[in-house]
Amino acid sequence: MKIEKENNKFMIEDALPPQQFKALFDMFFVNDFPWFFGEVVRPEDVDPKYKDYNFHFSHTFHNFSQVATHIEKWNTIKYAVMDFLNPLSFIRIKSNLLLRTSTPIVHGYHVDTICPSCLTAIIYLNNNDGFTLFEDGTRVQSKANRMVIFPSFLKHSGSTCTNTNRRVVLNINYIPFANDRFAEVLNKEKI
Repeated sequence: MKIEKENNKFMIEDALPPQQFKALFDMFFVNDFPWFFGEVVRPEDVDPKYKDYNFHFSHTFHNFSQVATHIEKWNTIKYAVMDFLNPLSFIRIKSNLLLRTSTPIVHGYHVDTICPSCLTAIIYLNNNDGFTLFEDGTRVQSKANRMVIFPSFLKHSGSTCTNTNRRVVLNINYIPFANDRFAEVLNKEKI
């Protein structure tokens, strides 16, 4: 594992141990995983030139104080990320699947939650040319088992990919303990 801090974001390579990452990967890349169709961002946040592409597939695992999926799927998620993130509380955990497009589509800047003490962790599940783009210009490429952690109040946007049939990420919004190693990025004065 390699952790770097850049522009109030932590970039982590090989974030999860191989066995935990494989359990996540295997769960998402089976043919019978339940994906649900919906909007990527709110209509008012979508880039107007991509309004016809504001759709993706997602699966919610946890929403505020309750598990929102089958217990076996929740246990896979919990086992994979709990030790690494050690959250005080989860706000929301969901996976996103974006289909291949002929050119990259960047949907629009948004925040996942307005909770001021919340962090967002994105785990990339497969290698592809898609990315997460931040308003400050930082671009994080999708690479299997890469993770980026940042304050949830930072505007960001995901993209589609062009070199494989799908881009899959796991998006975790959580409240860290005050002494958590990643909590320092919540200090707005340093941003």
